[in-house]
Amino acid sequence: MTFKTKLLVVALIPALFAIVGCGSDGDTHTPTVVDTAPPAIPLALNAEGLDSGVVVLNWDQNTTDADFDGFKIYRVVDTRMLELTFNPISDNFYTDERPVHDSKNEYRVTALDFTGNESEFARIELYVEPFDEPSLIPIEGKP
Repeated sequence: MTFKTKLLVVALIPALFAIVGCGSDGDTHTPTVVDTAPPAIPLALNAEGLDSGVVVLNWDQNTTDADFDGFKIYRVVDTRMLELTFNPISDNFYTDERPVHDSKNEYRVTALDFTGNESEFARIELYVEPFDEPSLIPIEGKP
């Protein structure tokens, strides 16, 4: 055996153990395949500003991914991004009860799988009109 051949054999031995694995008891173990593929991007994202001052978002349900866990919703105003859902939601709609009024609101929706992989985002922009909160009018009288 030449020097180059010996070097190749010595270099391949650790690689063989890394691929097949060898437990402390001498048994070989098959490596676990880790899911790194994100789910499909949410499709057909729609946004509507209602007279009540809220924004309603809706999109198509994810029927593509068997390991689909839910959706996450974000709102971006100026350069600030706020996560509106801290846990994935299974519904394909969301009501933002506190949009930033008299401003452009950008909404981003992503899909998550059970491994925690997050898709690229679908986005939509919506200018939210100024909104005057209904005021309480005190009425005098008996209870």
